[in-house]
Amino acid sequence: MAPKKKRGSESGESSVATRSATRATAKATRGAISREVIARKKPKTTPADAALTPSVDNPEVIARKKPKTTPADASSSSGASKTIIIEHCTQSKSFKTKANQVKKGLEKAVAGVKVELNPENPREGCFEVREESGDTFVSMLGVESPFDEIKALDVEKVVSDIVERIR
Repeated sequence: MAPKKKRGSESGESSVATRSATRATAKATRGAISREVIARKKPKTTPADAALTPSVDNPEVIARKKPKTTPADASSSSGASKTIIIEHCTQSKSFKTKANQVKKGLEKAVAGVKVELNPENPREGCFEVREESGDTFVSMLGVESPFDEIKALDVEKVVSDIVERIR
């Protein structure tokens, strides 16, 4: 077998020195990265910024926010069509199933009704059917597993009650 060639000088000291220098560089690089991450953190808000953020103490900012409106929303406010919002929890499939059944029933029963499922993030353990204006038809809050209340919900009765209240 042929002897292996040594890198650097014959004594091998330079290879040890090179390895230790590489380690020192790697440690310095990690430290530099962590300092950069700390430097990139979001700066604290100033009193001027705090005045623009909505809070309980500052109701003016909340009042200035206007809800997003689309052309479809403008036509629904004229009374031509109603928008029904069904908010259902995503914990169990039974919430989604009942919500879809109520949606299909309402779309069949009332011409021109617009039904939306979870337009915003739903609350936990919630099944609620309401009009866009805020009138609540069905509200089940804090439903816990095994979700017997949801499974026992009579969809046909719920749909017929909502149709009566809409007309």
